[in-house]
Amino acid sequence: MGIIDLLRNPWFVRIILIFWLLSTVLVAYLLGVIDFIVNHYTYTYGQLHFDPRWAFPYWNALRLVYIFLAIPAVFGGLILIAGFVKTDDKHRTVKRVREKASPQLQTEREHSVLIKCTHCGKVFSKPETMLDFSNGKPQLANVCPYCEHVLGRPEEESPGESIKGELMEEEVEAE
Repeated sequence: MGIIDLLRNPWFVRIILIFWLLSTVLVAYLLGVIDFIVNHYTYTYGQLHFDPRWAFPYWNALRLVYIFLAIPAVFGGLILIAGFVKTDDKHRTVKRVREKASPQLQTEREHSVLIKCTHCGKVFSKPETMLDFSNGKPQLANVCPYCEHVLGRPEEESPGESIKGELMEEEVEAE
């Protein structure tokens, strides 16, 4: 697994977000400890005397640091929570496709033909096209997308069939 794959892994991203949020909490705690040292011990030992010239800039800087720690922590927490919430993406995608379907696509869907593979019995609308080397000379051949059985080999063909597979009419759902 490469670095790019690791960075795209959703669990890796969640672990990084958790570490980031924990370090944010630790930094906020340590800033509180520093503030306690400044406001408690230095006054207790008489080394610090209150003066608005240093107190107001100190308080403003401390508040800004807390704000700039809180904003990314809140957004990171929301992203982390959203990563654990399960969504039904499959349903949303199908709904979007159906909403954007053009009238031309609807008529093509109504006139499509389904093919049933005689080898595996599965039904599909479009066979895969692959190169067939069985006759020595490469030829394009239609194959079943499920079992890769070659459709329409001349030696397997019945007199009435042009391709090996049963054609079925598609039943169109009323939407």
